[in-house]
Amino acid sequence: MTFNSQNSETVSETPKVSIVEHRHDAEHDINEFTFHASSQQAVDEWLEHMERLYAGITPDKCVRLWMDITKSGALPMGYALNRSYSWMRKLEFHPAARMVFIHKPDPFMSLADQLMRTLRLGHLRTRFFTVDQAAEARAWLLESCSRKQV
Repeated sequence: MTFNSQNSETVSETPKVSIVEHRHDAEHDINEFTFHASSQQAVDEWLEHMERLYAGITPDKCVRLWMDITKSGALPMGYALNRSYSWMRKLEFHPAARMVFIHKPDPFMSLADQLMRTLRLGHLRTRFFTVDQAAEARAWLLESCSRKQV
C-alpha cells in the first residue's frame, strides 16, 4: 500500500506474482527451480534468479540446477536458448554446471534432451528425467562436476 498525496487516497499496489520458485538445498548445494508457467516471462524470471545466483560464484564452483517443469510443461525453447546465450556471454567466467529438467512423460522431452546434448556447452551438462526418475536425476546431478561432455 502506498499513500497518494495528491488526492489523499491509499492506493494498492499489486505485488509481483512469482511464476518461478527458487529454493536452495544447502545440504547438497542444489538450486531448485519450479516453473508454474511456460512463458517468456518465466524464462526471464528464471534468468533474474540466475543473475543473483551467479553474482557470488567463483570459477571453481560446481553449479547444480534442478529445473522442475512438471507444472508448466516445456518452456519456450527458442526463447530460452537465445536469452540464456545472451546472459552467458555477459559472464566473466563459466563454472562447471549440471542441470536436470524434471518433466511429465512427453515424447518432445526426449528430443529436447538430445538437442541439449548436441549443443556441447563445455561448462554445462544437461539431462531430462521424468517425475518417476527423480531419484536417478538427483544421483546424476550429484555426480562430479566436470567440463567434459559425454
